[in-house]
Amino acid sequence: FSAPLEQAERAADYQNALVQLTLLQEQLDDTVIASPVSGHLETLHVEAGERMRSDMPAATILGLDTLSVVVAVPQTDIANINIGNAVTLLVSGVKRQGKVTKIAAQSNAATRTFEVTIDMPNSDRLLRAGMSVEATIDTGVVTAFGVSPAHLSVTENGQLMAKVSRGDLVHLVPVEVVRTGAELVFVSGLDDGTILLTVGQAFVSAGDAVTYSLASAS
Repeated sequence: FSAPLEQAERAADYQNALVQLTLLQEQLDDTVIASPVSGHLETLHVEAGERMRSDMPAATILGLDTLSVVVAVPQTDIANINIGNAVTLLVSGVKRQGKVTKIAAQSNAATRTFEVTIDMPNSDRLLRAGMSVEATIDTGVVTAFGVSPAHLSVTENGQLMAKVSRGDLVHLVPVEVVRTGAELVFVSGLDDGTILLTVGQAFVSAGDAVTYSLASAS
């Protein structure tokens, strides 16, 4: 009867040894720090033989396969940008393509601009983090008209409006700024052939009857 008992004990010892081996292997694996991402080792924060804690950074890894570009967009333009918009980027004279992946929900209080994040493939790893980039975001084709800012008005809730004549009556039409220039702003929301009231428009309100004369193009 002793032989079967001995075999059972040896089998139990063997299983216990396997459990201990697994635990020791896990402890050994925990001593090896592996980066969860591939990339370029930018900074090593520890020295050989130094004790570490679980909350200590070991290294800074820069993943260069895809770079994120953050640009500041004025609040007048942010409504025209959407996730997925194509972007042409100019880096050191070389054109690259990217797309919009994130749009900040809140503006920067100091600059009144919104941060827009653009992802740019960099599989050849020729670009490095921190390089200056010029970005052109493709928001599609929009029909816009160049007008003087003085010929527009703003409502109490901040909506930009243009005063136009329809049937000899003043109408308010909401417009949006597409682009700004040195002297003109380019706005969308007006139809072709719209008669925009310019001189004297500040003295009339919606519903007023008006007579007008067309200004000659200069």
